[in-house]
Amino acid sequence: EYETNREGFFAFLRKLGAAEDSLPDRYQDAFIILLENIRKGRLDQLEARLSTYLFAIGKYSYFNSKKQQDWIPLD
Repeated sequence: EYETNREGFFAFLRKLGAAEDSLPDRYQDAFIILLENIRKGRLDQLEARLSTYLFAIGKYSYFNSKKQQDWIPLD
């Protein structure tokens, strides 16, 4: 399953504006989060396709990183 969703995941994040060099790490992180959620009992049955779940993880990860980049501390 790891290779099956890779190109679709990359294409999805490219459309959101993610940097090309970040895509492999984001994909690997999405799988790690998926496996951690399974291990911790947060996910025992997928209600959608695996790709949908991975894309959602990638999307939220990307938007969270954008928020952190845009944040300017007030001194």
